[in-house]
Amino acid sequence: MSRFSGAVRDATAREELVKGRATVSGTRRYASRHPTEFVTFRELRLSRVGLGTSLGSDDAGGQRYRGVAQMALIGGINVIDTAISYGAQTCERAIGAALRNSIRNGSAARDEIFVVSKCGYLPRAPRGRGANRRFDPRIDQQQLGLKPGDILLGSHCIAPAFIADQIARSRRNLGLATIDLYLLHNPEVHTASLSKYQFERRMSAAFDALEQACASGHIGQFGISTWEAFRCTNDAPAHLSLHRLRSIAADVGGRENHFAAVQAPYNVMWREIATLRSQRGRNGRATLLAAAHAEDMLVLTSATLAGGSLAMPGVLSGGSDKALTDAEKAIAFASRAPGITCALVGMGSRSHLTDALRAVRRRRTAATQ
Repeated sequence: MSRFSGAVRDATAREELVKGRATVSGTRRYASRHPTEFVTFRELRLSRVGLGTSLGSDDAGGQRYRGVAQMALIGGINVIDTAISYGAQTCERAIGAALRNSIRNGSAARDEIFVVSKCGYLPRAPRGRGANRRFDPRIDQQQLGLKPGDILLGSHCIAPAFIADQIARSRRNLGLATIDLYLLHNPEVHTASLSKYQFERRMSAAFDALEQACASGHIGQFGISTWEAFRCTNDAPAHLSLHRLRSIAADVGGRENHFAAVQAPYNVMWREIATLRSQRGRNGRATLLAAAHAEDMLVLTSATLAGGSLAMPGVLSGGSDKALTDAEKAIAFASRAPGITCALVGMGSRSHLTDALRAVRRRRTAATQ
């Protein structure tokens, strides 16, 4: 164990972290209070749409999510997705502040909220720390015991010591004793420089670190967040096999392992996870959504608005509900796809949040008329 890792854990322990995690009773209680649509995953009630924070590319962008996250919890969204690399760690910190305020004022309890974060990309230093703020200078390769090949192109790492360090930082940033779901962020970037055997060994070591974090109560479950891996054909270099990943997880953590979730882009333009049969299914080739459903895995989708392009007037035409804006149509499309647990939407403003809430409220209202 490195001296540096120990120091991070000690610092985390000194923080006043909010204990608990999302529970069946808590999420059901939350769902009963709100008119938005919810999906059941392993008895947890999770909002059909979740708050995404990937648009916080700078410090100010990260901080704007503080108010939006509080409004989202009041409005009926109990899934919040972030990453330590978003906004130079300010996104996690803004979400942490929002969670503390929401719990303090009674708009939501800790056991009602499902919090997701991720690691992989080296986070930039927060404002004012480090000469160029390219990466956090406190991440020292030698002190973490990292080898030269562990960090890809100087910006991405899934080595066990790095994962443990990032989880400690994420917990401190979020102010949470337990993060409900922790994802490896785009691990497929390593496939270009490693053989299949080397990559699977690296994933095995990463999964082992995540299982240890589950055993310590620092995270509840883990998974992978991808960009290309599930949207390409099975002979593409970036392709990942969910079947193989589940086998690796079982080898590491046994049948009761905590590998429970995948995240991938999905929207009206990018439909590959619902149409491309690139995965091994129980009866031949299957789509990612079908393969994940067969294994009772949570599926989060990103890029719901394709970086905002689908929210532009006139991009989406037609549809039965003329009252919906283009953004609402795009959100409704992604969130209603069979097999998707939660569609994440970047909500950097109150108007973005309004679009998301209208999209899921309309479906529930129509269904009950």
